[in-house]
Amino acid sequence: NWFMLNLQENQSDAMRGNLVGLGADNIGMLPLAVGKFVAINGKPLDAADFGGERAANWINGETRISWSDELPPANRVSAGRWVNANAREAEISMAKNWMDMFKLKLGDQLTLRIGDREITPRIVGVRDVDWDSFRVNFFMMLDPAHAQALPHSYLTSFHLPATQAGALGGVVREMPNVSLVDINAILDHVRELIERVSMAVTWVLGFSLAAGVLVLLAALASTADERRFESALLRTLGASSGQLRAAVLSEFAAVGLLAGLIAAFGAAITGVALAGQAFRLTDYWPPLGLLALSTLIAVVFVTVAGVIGTRKIARTPPMLVLRSSG
Repeated sequence: NWFMLNLQENQSDAMRGNLVGLGADNIGMLPLAVGKFVAINGKPLDAADFGGERAANWINGETRISWSDELPPANRVSAGRWVNANAREAEISMAKNWMDMFKLKLGDQLTLRIGDREITPRIVGVRDVDWDSFRVNFFMMLDPAHAQALPHSYLTSFHLPATQAGALGGVVREMPNVSLVDINAILDHVRELIERVSMAVTWVLGFSLAAGVLVLLAALASTADERRFESALLRTLGASSGQLRAAVLSEFAAVGLLAGLIAAFGAAITGVALAGQAFRLTDYWPPLGLLALSTLIAVVFVTVAGVIGTRKIARTPPMLVLRSSG
């Protein structure tokens, strides 16, 4: 629930000891070098070759690189192998989403510019990264033998109980170059924004539902004479009141079911599109149970509104209706 930035190498051991003393756990500390991704197999990168705004942002912006002797906890090698800590030639392990985004394959050679140095590691492995773990994770991870001389700081993640959060102020005062990021505060702010958006959407949907009911009642009012005549004719031909009620219930239940299914399908498609395009979620699945419940509520709501709107029609004596029609 905390990230720490700009920690220097000569401060890392002392900071780890301070965090342990405060009761922190899940401490992850990895070096961070900032550079640019400039070429693949000697060919300079052109954003137009990858057809995506996200790839263009990484090509035109900065790339963050790290290294480690061992595979980080939230990573799993899905192809190739982990980098050799004592590699003779520069090696790099890539996150799978970057392999896909830049159309890379095992054995490709990348050119990275870090400060006034260029390094050309070869891709030896592909990793599946659990980005939801809130650990320190990187798209690119070099072998330590060729990376340790690069200019770098340290990026740290850790979990600290809320009761100890105030003590972090003293730690930061001892090392004023260090910056802290409170993930809990960020998530609380995100939750607050989501709650406000949800409330606004709820009101909009409430007004839409009220408008839909008014449209339904207006439609019933416009066809009241026709329905009154049909009801009288059916009762004259021997239909019972129960049969007429069943017909009305079936009609409006079918209308409610159709409306609910259209709404549920539209919500599911919209959710999938937002998850994939806006939030980059690859494992999102629509809440089928909630959508089914919403469809059922639509059936009940429309049926009740329809029955209320036609209750006077069913009570009109058939003889009165037939006389007025004649």
